[in-house]
Amino acid sequence: MRTRHSPLVSLVILVLALALAACGGGSNPAPAAKPAEPAKPAEPAKPAEPAKPAAPAAAPAATSAPAAQAAPQSSPAAPAKPADKPAAVPKPLGSVVIGVGIDAAYASLIAGVKQSIFPKYGVDAQIKVFPSGQESLEAVLTGQADTTGNGQYNIPLVAAKGGKIKIIAEYERSDEQFGAVGKGINSPKDLEGKKIGTQFNTSPDYYFRLYVQKYGLDESKIKLENVTFAQLVPALAKGDIDGFFAFEPHLTRAVDTVPGAKIFHRSGQDGVMPLRVYLGVSEKVYTNKELAVALLKGIAESGEWSNANRDAVANILANEYKMKPEDAKRYVGYFDYTPRFDKAAVDELERVTKFTVDRKIVDKAPDLAQFVDTSFAKEALPGRTQ
Repeated sequence: MRTRHSPLVSLVILVLALALAACGGGSNPAPAAKPAEPAKPAEPAKPAEPAKPAAPAAAPAATSAPAAQAAPQSSPAAPAKPADKPAAVPKPLGSVVIGVGIDAAYASLIAGVKQSIFPKYGVDAQIKVFPSGQESLEAVLTGQADTTGNGQYNIPLVAAKGGKIKIIAEYERSDEQFGAVGKGINSPKDLEGKKIGTQFNTSPDYYFRLYVQKYGLDESKIKLENVTFAQLVPALAKGDIDGFFAFEPHLTRAVDTVPGAKIFHRSGQDGVMPLRVYLGVSEKVYTNKELAVALLKGIAESGEWSNANRDAVANILANEYKMKPEDAKRYVGYFDYTPRFDKAAVDELERVTKFTVDRKIVDKAPDLAQFVDTSFAKEALPGRTQ
């Protein structure tokens, strides 16, 4: 008996047949479409080859050969070689007491201490203030200071008398720091018949002698008085003297406080006595070459800084000595603070020693080689020595 399917059943059978056909039909089911090759498990990113020890930082261009050969590939990259320690921390070489007077001739030395320049060279420098360069020189001779600056006359004179001190450089110069001031003095000839003051056996004393010689004056007609620098202005104000030979700030103070006083000469005029300031050092320094050279290097940098920063140096000077800022600025402007020890500097010392003998101030000229040593400057100031 023939079975009859309802239309609905027929439809279901048809749909199933079509579905089987789509899948590959028949009893051989289509080999399940190769299960999309499991997307190669993203090749476990080759365990990033342990970052080859950072090839020694591409051998820092221009690092010396040994560094370029870097440690074996297996060791971790050698840490970059730390930069050489700045020469700002050199080995300590010792302390130095710098004796200074109350004037701009010592400004660069004071600036070097205030700006911490000397420690860069291993020198522990300290400032000790004296009334003038003459007293600071005596301090070096007696062990109260280790170094100081003086005009060209002072040190040769004490060396001739056996003082243990050596000049190792000329550290500055000026045509205007030294001068002469007075009342009723308008020309060199006006000095005759006058009482003139200065502190004996100092560079201003030497300046007075050269002034008299330069302008052909009769020294016997001039009454020269021995007055300490600190007392020159009061002596002029009281009328004890008519004029004096000294240096700033005494000249300006006289003009500011003594009616009728005026500066009638600056030492560099007519080449009478351009001031040269020399660095004298004690036995403690000149017997220790390393310390002496380091001290000079510090003074050289201090001088360069002072020449380039005159306003700042003037402020340091004004604060240190309670000067008017405008005066301090003017005094600082009188100097070239560049250290050197050239032939002209040595020739000037020879001229001084000859002068002391000619004037019978000393019996015998000191041997320059005994108190002048250019070897430290040759090392510390290359190109600026004879």
